[in-house]
Amino acid sequence: MLDQLLENDWLFEDFSARELEQLAGAMIERRMFSGEVLVLEEERPDRLFIVIEGAVEVSRQAEDGDRVLALLGPGSMFGLVALLDRGRRAATCVARQPGRIAEMPRDSFDLLYKSNAPLADKFQYAIARQLARDVKQMTRVLLAETLGG
Repeated sequence: MLDQLLENDWLFEDFSARELEQLAGAMIERRMFSGEVLVLEEERPDRLFIVIEGAVEVSRQAEDGDRVLALLGPGSMFGLVALLDRGRRAATCVARQPGRIAEMPRDSFDLLYKSNAPLADKFQYAIARQLARDVKQMTRVLLAETLGG
């Protein structure tokens, strides 16, 4: 069932049915509840997430309180950077409405990301597309703050 949900995700549009099935096999689908903290800033990463249904708010602590960086909806992958660079989480992610997410544990991520299979190539490309989307979003936020609008 998760493979069918991923099929509608823009990140995985180039994946075959078999590849989606393999990807879904490395993930756990579960419900998320409004107000649930999915990722806590500065914690060690142990998984990545894909929003299937619902919304997730991304925020970072600032001197004047929490600063909202983004609101993620279905099709958004998050929790990537800390898995890639082995650092700590850069932001806190909280479910803002009930929904469903898919989680990929670090071990599955590492195995898939480092393999030489065609699925790994497509998965790495999906990660690059998500990171590019994130950079564009952060650029818009920074420009709006800098230009006062």
